[in-house]
Amino acid sequence: MSIPGEEIQSELEGEPTGQIAIFGREVEIFIEEDPIGKYLIERARADIQEAQDDLLDVDPSKVEDVRKLQFKAAVANRVRVWLGEAIQNGRAAAAQLQLERDEHGS
Repeated sequence: MSIPGEEIQSELEGEPTGQIAIFGREVEIFIEEDPIGKYLIERARADIQEAQDDLLDVDPSKVEDVRKLQFKAAVANRVRVWLGEAIQNGRAAAAQLQLERDEHGS
């Protein structure tokens, strides 16, 4: 499966499926190559790990402390989920576009 590249990007920009494919690829590049994207992913991973480690030591009767740690991990995880969803949606859109091109002999 190929993800639409720059050569067909202008063709796809006006089409919702194309926009999804392009956006997904841009998010993928962002987290793999962009220093800010790499930082966000690493920071989310570290926050989740830190919260998990702290949950092992927190007194379970201190409900507010437990909630704070769970919330910290949940927020960091949501960032990863959102980015992952964008990538998966983009790949699915790219696959759909490829299938349509193959069916039409383009």
